[in-house]
Amino acid sequence: MHRWTIGCYYTDAFYQLTEKYGLAKVKEMLKDIVNSCYDSALEKQKTEGYIVLERGLATIPLSGIDVPFHSRYLWSGVMPFRACE
Repeated sequence: MHRWTIGCYYTDAFYQLTEKYGLAKVKEMLKDIVNSCYDSALEKQKTEGYIVLERGLATIPLSGIDVPFHSRYLWSGVMPFRACE
């Protein structure tokens, strides 16, 4: 599936959800999903001492790559990000 196709799929899904539940409810649902993922990651970090990144629809973790260095837009924030560790 091409990136453009994936983007259209999510846009269409988001549109359908907002039509069915309304924007406020969809925002709340997304907030719950993000919080759940965050809590799960914290729990993994506590039990295992680290988080193993896994491939997803929009991510391909590469060992040793800690920030999205390929983006010109994000490049100015790379060194400050690394300094925060």
